[in-house]
Amino acid sequence: SQDKLSFPSLLHLERMGGSLLMVENEADLKSNEDELQHWSGVFLKAEPNEPVAHPGNEKMLMHEKRLELIVSAGLFSLIGLFVILQTTFFSVVQSLLFFSALAGSVVGYLLFAKDMGITYRSVESFCNAGTGSGCGKVLSASEGKLFGFITFSDLTLGYFATQLVTIGLFVPLWAGSGLLSVLGTMSILSLPVIGYSLWLQAVKIKEWCRLCLVVSGILAVQALMFGYLFYTGLINPMAIAFPEAVMTLLLFGLTGSSLLLLKQTVQQKNRAVQNEIAAARIKNAPDVFTGMLFRQRQEGTTPFENDFLIGSPDAPVKLTMGVNLYCGPCKNELEQAGELLMDTEKFAATYPANGTVSESEEEEYLQAHYNWVKNAGITKTPTTFMNGHELPTAYRVKDLFALIPGLVDAFGNQNGLNTMKGNFVSTKISEK
Repeated sequence: SQDKLSFPSLLHLERMGGSLLMVENEADLKSNEDELQHWSGVFLKAEPNEPVAHPGNEKMLMHEKRLELIVSAGLFSLIGLFVILQTTFFSVVQSLLFFSALAGSVVGYLLFAKDMGITYRSVESFCNAGTGSGCGKVLSASEGKLFGFITFSDLTLGYFATQLVTIGLFVPLWAGSGLLSVLGTMSILSLPVIGYSLWLQAVKIKEWCRLCLVVSGILAVQALMFGYLFYTGLINPMAIAFPEAVMTLLLFGLTGSSLLLLKQTVQQKNRAVQNEIAAARIKNAPDVFTGMLFRQRQEGTTPFENDFLIGSPDAPVKLTMGVNLYCGPCKNELEQAGELLMDTEKFAATYPANGTVSESEEEEYLQAHYNWVKNAGITKTPTTFMNGHELPTAYRVKDLFALIPGLVDAFGNQNGLNTMKGNFVSTKISEK
């Protein structure tokens, strides 16, 4: 009955082989009356859950937030500097040229990001709209690369970013210089690039890149603007001086090389991440792990009397850890084991240390553990055993987060067991 529904819920509809309908309130029920005619009476109730927090994920999230804050602060400062200079030294000509360079830089960034595998839904929709659109094919074409590795996106972003910095910063501060004459000459010389780009897309590749067409349009508009400025004498085409020309070329070289370095670094990092994911997929395969585990040495790990047994004693997966409470790596392993198998704060509250162990019992338990460490051949801590086999050197307790579910299925569908043997510490710290 709809009266018994709680929100939000997913309703199962008996149509098209079975589908789901999300309803978040009474209004959704009323607006989907036709769909509800197919409701099977089955629904899934969405209930709030506690947020899952992992120290490693939290650390990465904080790192990303700091990075975003730094980038945002840098962009805000740069934009503020541009705005102050443009308003202080306002000129209609410079403003028009500045916004055209800004538009080119934005499109150049989108091309550059696409080259590095960073996609935006709106950009992808624009690129792939209609038929015959192939931004990816055009950008990756070998005919469009300078020296075989500098792509069209690299040149586009480098060129317009150089213009943006020159017009936005240097021209207002360097009054009377021939920088605009240099940029105008470069703009006129870019006209053959437009022709080559159109020929490459229409004749050679036979695919159109809409973003590339936008770039060609911006270049053509700039060339017309500079041509008009040269023709009317607002900018003297002969005012090019050697220092300004060299400075502009050096700025273009600096911008371009920085972008290439950034691109190479990001691509190498992405390849490393992909390789790590592929390796982890193999490493976390239960068959691979068990094949390595059963080749490891095997020792007796039967729990002593009064050992801490966390979980079911009949569990198919049993961990035994030889640790030293004065060992830093042991602390890390124990914390990871705690995240994997138990709530350490709840455990400490349930079994508080009460000091009821006598000295003779303490000595007896310590000696038993010393003997076990010696007989098991443990020469380093932490040393972890799974079902009596020493954990392979390529694995740590943190790796078991991904492995345990598959191992439980492989060894038998039961709950896990963790047995921790503390080297240099009695296991009977508290009375149950």
